[in-house]
Amino acid sequence: MVPTRRVRLAVVGISFALFLLSLCLPSATILQNPGSEYAYSFHRAGIILFFMGIIGPVYGNFAFLANPLLLVGWLMISAQKYRGAAITLFIAFLFTFQVQQLHSHKVYEDEGGVNFSYMTHLLPGWYVWLLAILFPFAAAVYFKWFAPKLPPAPVPTSA
Repeated sequence: MVPTRRVRLAVVGISFALFLLSLCLPSATILQNPGSEYAYSFHRAGIILFFMGIIGPVYGNFAFLANPLLLVGWLMISAQKYRGAAITLFIAFLFTFQVQQLHSHKVYEDEGGVNFSYMTHLLPGWYVWLLAILFPFAAAVYFKWFAPKLPPAPVPTSA
């Protein structure tokens, strides 16, 4: 498949739809106040983790940086910069695994530091977010190194 404008728009559109879906789905199970009599677990939607991720670098969790890199990857695919898009999206893919740090990292739920929580396991929203990054990455790799190239336009000759 030749990477025409319509194909590039479809790749970015499908990835964007997957990203929006990941914001709506539950993305993680959280255990709050473990070891106390008030311990309970609940699910967090992707949009909540998205906004919590904005302050993630303060706690040493840089998984949120995958989102701006995903945006840059979409723009590079739209601009036919497939090598840069592949590199950018691969780095975004690596950042997604920093979410695993939340299994052992205490997240404070209130200002006083009384309530805290840990992530116990990931849910479908996280995997859809990962797919929203891997799909354009695979498309960029295909477009750059495996897609058939268009033949050059013929040069008109003057008679």
